[in-house]
Amino acid sequence: MPNFVVIDHSITDLGGHHYGYAAHVLRAAERAGYQPVLATNRKFANSAEAPWPTLRVYEFDFWAELEAGRLRRFLRSIADRLFRTWAVFRSRRLYKTRNATADPARRSREEAPPEPKSPHKLVRLLADIYRRTLGHNRSMPPQKMKEAFERDTKILFEEVELGAGDVVFIPTISHRDMLGLLEFFGNGSQGADASWHLLFRRNLPESSVQGDVAPDSALNEIRCAFEIFQREAGSRRIYFYTDSDELTEQYEQFGAFRFRTLPIPHTYAPQERVVNEGPCRITYLGDARREKGYHLLPEIVRNLKKDYLETGKARFVVQSNPNSREGAGETAIPRAELDCFPSSMVVRYDEPLSTGGYKDLLLNSDITLLPYDQTDYRARSSGILAESLAAGIPVIVPAETWLSRQLPPAPHAIDSLSRRPGEAVPLGVVGLAYHEAEEIPNLIREIIDHYSHYRQTATEFAAEWRRFHNADRLVEEIQLDSGNAEAG
Repeated sequence: MPNFVVIDHSITDLGGHHYGYAAHVLRAAERAGYQPVLATNRKFANSAEAPWPTLRVYEFDFWAELEAGRLRRFLRSIADRLFRTWAVFRSRRLYKTRNATADPARRSREEAPPEPKSPHKLVRLLADIYRRTLGHNRSMPPQKMKEAFERDTKILFEEVELGAGDVVFIPTISHRDMLGLLEFFGNGSQGADASWHLLFRRNLPESSVQGDVAPDSALNEIRCAFEIFQREAGSRRIYFYTDSDELTEQYEQFGAFRFRTLPIPHTYAPQERVVNEGPCRITYLGDARREKGYHLLPEIVRNLKKDYLETGKARFVVQSNPNSREGAGETAIPRAELDCFPSSMVVRYDEPLSTGGYKDLLLNSDITLLPYDQTDYRARSSGILAESLAAGIPVIVPAETWLSRQLPPAPHAIDSLSRRPGEAVPLGVVGLAYHEAEEIPNLIREIIDHYSHYRQTATEFAAEWRRFHNADRLVEEIQLDSGNAEAG
């Protein structure tokens, strides 16, 4: 039985999309007749719980950040505490002020205190300084990253012997990891008969100049890495992918290799979805990150508080665990503001969820809110969007991004909002896209007010979505490239 080896050096626990992605792919590979094998980060403490052979060999993840030193950890703990203290103080003051201005007796005096501005310029400056200094660990030098990936890959394939028909799939790889893989190829014949499948899922840096002038250093480094790999990889069978057509177009501009777009495998069928009674559950999934729009949530909640939250029509469910790569200043303020709302309005999950816990949260959603950064997600895919569409859950996404382009053609949200009372909802709408964050509360109102329509059309669209995006099809695509029409 041939091996199907998934290498994801960013898997450190059972939560998050890295493990979920690998699990869906390995189950599909097993159904296709392969022996599944998983290679993870050394920090992965749950290897005994995985239902397939699991090797914890990789020292560094995709970001290859060095552990913070003692002084940095000490300064970071002080800064985190100061930000949390300030955020809680400010949020409580804001909460009391808003309640005071809502009191008729207080309004009659016409002396209601002004609402605090959010956030203060000095705090914004300090948060920015924190993010640039203490907020991130230092990255490993590129040469060290390459050497570490080569070393750990060699350790892996001393344990797992590769032969003809075997498949190695790396679903999250950087150009520096790729050069480490090239060094591994150059130091022996191990894996020469296997096929290698590399998936690139990050945006390329945008060039700072146009025309024939040389691109910026970051883009040039990636271009050079592909040129070196093309020149020195030899005759091994190596295939290149992204998971969005936009990224495929970006990477093919290098001219070094042909790229193809793979399906997104981690999806759940609509029939698994839980139908809720009670308030409409508006769910934010994923960790607390600025690029995912976490900082926008408090204002969205405040906008809907009076007419939808206090009346019991809706409730926000927020996965709110902090992201280790962002500073406290990015999330402490919105986390504290969300904490001011009662659990009848906002339910927060502050710890990373297991795969089962995440699935339950997703399938209990009535609306998935994805207020992502429009620049960061212009070409990048979103696993949360893929899961939501596959499960028949209406979504709200930023316009002019990969996310909005996945929705079937339908009248724009503003057109639907301008309908007269009683006018029919446009057919085929499974979600709405916004151009400015200020539009989000009204889009939420729109979906809640016509929820039966959105739910029905989202459920119908889910079948079409899953015809392309599923793990079995991903394995089939890899088999076609590797020449293994049937594994076993």
